Order: sequence, then C-alpha cells, then structure tokens
Amino acid sequence: MKESTVIETLKRGFPEAQIGDDAALLASGRGEIVLAADAVVEGVHYDLSFSTLSQAVQKVISSNVSDIFAMGAKARAILVTAGLTKGCKQEELDEIVKGLKLGCDYYGIELAGGDTVYSPGGGFFNIAITGEVPAGKAVRRKGAAPGDLIVMTGECGGSLSGMRLVKDLFEIHKGDDLAGAILPSDRKIRKILRDFVSEMDLSAGPEEIKRFCGNRGIPSVVSGGLGLIRQYLVPPARPLDIPGIEAKGIEITSMIDVSDGVGKDLAALCSESGVGALIDEEYMPVPRVLLNLPEISRNLIISLALSSGEEYCQIATLRGAGGSFKAEGIFPVGKITDGDRKVFLRDRKGREREIGQSGYEHIF
Repeated sequence: MKESTVIETLKRGFPEAQIGDDAALLASGRGEIVLAADAVVEGVHYDLSFSTLSQAVQKVISSNVSDIFAMGAKARAILVTAGLTKGCKQEELDEIVKGLKLGCDYYGIELAGGDTVYSPGGGFFNIAITGEVPAGKAVRRKGAAPGDLIVMTGECGGSLSGMRLVKDLFEIHKGDDLAGAILPSDRKIRKILRDFVSEMDLSAGPEEIKRFCGNRGIPSVVSGGLGLIRQYLVPPARPLDIPGIEAKGIEITSMIDVSDGVGKDLAALCSESGVGALIDEEYMPVPRVLLNLPEISRNLIISLALSSGEEYCQIATLRGAGGSFKAEGIFPVGKITDGDRKVFLRDRKGREREIGQSGYEHIF
C-alpha cells in the first residue's frame, strides 16, 4: 500500500479536516495556529553507520519547520517523542539533546515537551510543531491558476546526491559513479572527511566547508561534495521571503515544501489546485558541483533534481510576477498551466515530456 493511498483514505474519512496541506490551521484569538508533525525512522531516514543521532534529530526538526514555512507561517515550539532502543546509553541521550539544542537554536524555536517510548526495532524521533500566521494569511497548496510563475527557494538534487556520496565515503555502498567523480581515493583523506562529516550540523555552511578543505589542500570539487552530504544529513529549511515578494506587488497563490521530490511535490500542489505545470530543465536550480562534472550526464543530473527528497526548500506560485522577475535566493522554474493536474518538463531543445510523480513515497 502506498502512502498516497493512506492519505486519500484519511481525507475521505475526515472531510471536515481539510487534509491536503503541509500543516493544519486552527483559529485563535490572534490569528491562526499552524500545526504539523513529522518523523524520522532509523533505517529509513537515517543510518547510524554514517549518521549521528544529533544529525537525525536536526533533520526531523528541519522537516517540521519546513512544513510551517510552506504555510507562510512562523515556527514557535516543538514536542518530541523519542523512540529509544534497548540498551540506550547516556552518550546516546547526550547526542539526542545536542541535536535538539542545535536545531532549536538554529531556527529560534522552543522545546515545549514530549514523550519517550521503548522501540523494539530501530529508533525513531517524532516531532509535533506549532506555528502562527495572521488570520487569512496562510498559504495553501490550492490557489494556483494558469499563468502563475513557479519559483523555488533553493537548489534541488543535493540530498539524493549527498546520500550516494556519504554511503560511498563510509564504504556502505562502494563504486558509485557519482562518488567516483567527486570523492578522493586516498584512504587517509577519506578518513579526515569521515571525521568532518560526523561533526556536521545545521550551522556548517558553505564557507566553513570551503575553509576546512582549503586548509588541508583538498580540491574544491570535494568541498562541493561535502556540501551535498550536508544537504542530506542536516538539510536546512529554506523559507520564501514573503514580505519581500509582497512588497513588489506580487501575490503568493500557493506553496509546498520539497520533502519527497520536486516531481512528486509539484504534482501534489497541482492536484490540490486543479491545474498543471510546465517547468524548464534549463532553469532547474541544481548544485553547481554536479554541473561541473563532465563525466556525469545531464539526464542523471535532471533525474536527481526531480526525484531528490528532503531538500526542504519551497515551491511557490506567484501571480503578477513578470517574465523578468528576479529576487535573491529565488529561482523561477516554470509556469502553471491548465494541464489537468499533469506536470511536464521542457528540455533545452524545446521538447516536452510528462514527468509524473517522480520522487520518494513510503510503501507499507
């Protein structure tokens, strides 16, 4: 059974709940309360053979904050349920607390409480998050109309690429062609890189990674690869600058975060809005390190960009934005069409093909 089947069943059972957005809305005296929940599970979202518990916790915090951002809201506080395995040690608890503190500090949110339970299988972390948005100002998935500009708030393809790189670096899956084009073969340097990766957190931005590599004479392509690994292990949620957009007289008509892949998430937005979409391969914002690899095909790069989940940037649709629209950190990628909920990709030769719902889906 697919995750989408579970969601559709819940929607039929609770039509009054208006299930279908990244988060739920409840009226309050000061506006609207925004509620969301998400989880990471050992063996699915994180692997302790190359990821730390701190990194797993930071990832699930980003996942939840991104859902709040997708509603145009501000995140406030989280409740955490930690599923702990038999024989959990004090140093593991310390790692969990470290991840909670790093994540809360990064986003300026509070830890309000939670629960701990015994998990007989692998560990897991579930977070419920609250946020706030002024009444009537929440951005939903429905609202897009033909002619609206489609924009993204960050690059895509980094998380899936980073997963492939980190598995090769920690020798979980050897011989990856992408890893072979980016990572060094010298075992001493790979050990240095593994130690650095194990200490990565949300604050490890591009400049810190460049300094680390530069001080050790490590090639810039490896620096770019470490950035991809960071995007997989501790991806930051990247909001849309709503005040900046609205100051230009532009209306934000819909929004969704990229958690399962651009293809799948854009299709979900189109389904809720009852529209189609056409995106241009030429304008897809992919990490520069991938574009600079002559041995990696353009088709692979576009496939990574469309199907990579856990990117936690936003896809938004804008009304009133001209063809020359530009804003820092925002990438125009296409237009909303009347294409009956279908998403098409136009390549550099002008050819169009339906991409379907490329991306990740839980199968039960």
